[in-house]
Formats: sequence, C-alpha cells, structure tokens
Amino acid sequence: MNPARGDGSPQARQAMLDEYERLTGFRESNFNAVHHHRVAMYGPPCPRCGKVLRTPIAYKCFECGYVVHEPNWSFLFTVTDVAEAKGRGTMLVTRPQNIEGKLRVAI
Repeated sequence: MNPARGDGSPQARQAMLDEYERLTGFRESNFNAVHHHRVAMYGPPCPRCGKVLRTPIAYKCFECGYVVHEPNWSFLFTVTDVAEAKGRGTMLVTRPQNIEGKLRVAI
C-alpha cells in the first residue's frame, strides 16, 4: 500500500477527495485522478512568467517561451559518433548504432 494514499478505506479516500476540493476548489469524484496531479511531476516556476514548468527537467517554459537553461539530454543517451550537427547544436545526425542509452532508436 502506498502510504501517500492512506489506508485505502472509503473514509480515507473521501477525506482525500474533500481535501483536494478544499485546496483546488474543484470537486473530484475519481480517487485515482487526484494522484495524477502530483507536484513531483512538475518543475519549478518560470523565472519570467511564474507559471510552473511542465517537468522537473524542462529547459524551456511552455507558456512564455523563456529558456530557463540550455537543454541537457545526456541522461537519456550518448552519441558515440556524429555525422553532422545542424542548427544551434541541438540536432545531431548520426546512425542508430552510434546511440547508446535509454533512447529508443527506430531503424
């Protein structure tokens, strides 16, 4: 059992739905929908407009377009050999066998 979800009893579920309504002003009837809106899924506020970034690793604000920091996708993959770099260095052209890591490569 996930401790964040209480004991799973109908009373605990109703208490969570009541608290969700108190915090958001929206009456939700689906208990699982409340967990879809976890704060950990989102990033910090944008320094320019104050809207919340879409993910914790977002480099750009979706609302105003402000670039918070340069993109860093190194945690996803490593390119072992680059055939060509286009644009401002964010588009790499290479062969699928030159990519290692979590990224799925369609051949």
